[in-house]
Amino acid sequence: MLTDDELRAIWGATAQLNPKRKCFARLLILTGCREMEAADISIGEVDLQAGLWSILGSRTRNGRGIVLPAVAGVD
Repeated sequence: MLTDDELRAIWGATAQLNPKRKCFARLLILTGCREMEAADISIGEVDLQAGLWSILGSRTRNGRGIVLPAVAGVD
């Protein structure tokens, strides 16, 4: 488990990455999801109207679906 200070340090360090890697790292920080859950995200999983990202249980390690707030516009 990372501390708030450690997460802030990682967040700040991502500013030096290319945009795709920066967004990926920040998505992991903001959602707490696993790397492959984020890497395999598909358009159908994100409901922009509701602001939710639904990951099917077939894509999670424990087999249970997850609903997370969709993150947008974070710099």
